[in-house]
Amino acid sequence: MYERHIDQNKSLVLGKEMLKKLNLTINMENFKCGKFCTVIKVTDNEKIPFAAGKGVSQQAIISAIFETIEHSLFENMNMTTTPISLNSILEGDIKLKYDVPLKLIKKKKYENKIDCYEFKNEQENKVIYYPAFLINPNHKPPRGLRFLRKYCSNNGLACGVGFEEAIIHAINEVVERHSVSQLYKNYFIRKELKLKNISMLSLPVNLVKLWKNIEESIGSEITVFDITTVDGINTYYAFAKHSKFPLPLRGSGSSIFAEYAIERALMEIFQCYSIMDEADFSMDLLTLQKFNNNQIYMNILFHNFCEKDYKKTNLIKTIGDSVSVNNLNVIYDKMTMYLKKADFNFYFNIVYNKNNLYAIKVFIPGTDNFQAIMNGCYLIPSEI
Repeated sequence: MYERHIDQNKSLVLGKEMLKKLNLTINMENFKCGKFCTVIKVTDNEKIPFAAGKGVSQQAIISAIFETIEHSLFENMNMTTTPISLNSILEGDIKLKYDVPLKLIKKKKYENKIDCYEFKNEQENKVIYYPAFLINPNHKPPRGLRFLRKYCSNNGLACGVGFEEAIIHAINEVVERHSVSQLYKNYFIRKELKLKNISMLSLPVNLVKLWKNIEESIGSEITVFDITTVDGINTYYAFAKHSKFPLPLRGSGSSIFAEYAIERALMEIFQCYSIMDEADFSMDLLTLQKFNNNQIYMNILFHNFCEKDYKKTNLIKTIGDSVSVNNLNVIYDKMTMYLKKADFNFYFNIVYNKNNLYAIKVFIPGTDNFQAIMNGCYLIPSEI
């Protein structure tokens, strides 16, 4: 498997042991799309959706179990906080001045200290602080800052066997959501982007089959864009408009391995289609209602991309293709190098570490999570 520390059987055993330790009882529902894609929907004893996993056969089960563990650890996060002034927070990294919630706190002239989590950067041996209420939904915002609760996000929290596996997945997630955010803002707000439309025929045979199988299963055509913002960490965005659903089906993926990133984006489309329930449907309708008076945001929600702006693009082989898919030390080193070249410093906090199972929260100042508007969060672009 790509970017994994141990083989599937060992991962599955470890995952099941961890579920027992966390006292988690789950139900799994299986959705198949040909031979190449399985989606697992995880619900609790009350049939409430809790997590999902995607992959080929057993890989989907492992993915679902680890996402369940990740969500449980996130909801029960118990990290130490330190009261820090806004000025001291902003001094941590120069790119924090672009952070929207921090800009809004500054605009409000809030002067009290704020409970913060500490994040460290190993390469530069430094630490920064960031408000706990913007990371942990169970940490109450200070009085006067409750309006910022919508910016709270689990973005960059990932679980894995070993430090490298967890942090690779966490970095990929932050870069992926940043790239999707930039796609929305560049095209619909700044109006400055030509869309790199991936040609299906440029893909390997297995990905062409996967693409076609998913299109047949969902009954709709898929479009894939190359939306890479950090050279070397390939990021792709897939979407399909479907008459059964209020909003387009969406998927994205990031990896130093281009083929794996596209595979994840395509599988996420099938996952989105398979696990959609009444609650998701209602949330999409509420999202449309919330943004009804903002045409720019409505264009984003409906994915009103214009085909005249599409530029046919072939899948380009990258340096990742010359690296072993499970040599995690090399993958981590390369990702660190790519982020540095893109002028991003990344910081992390180890949320959980027992029996070589890690949960790590990664924070990269200067990255964006504007894409959360698709989930009904009325966020402000960073240009305020």
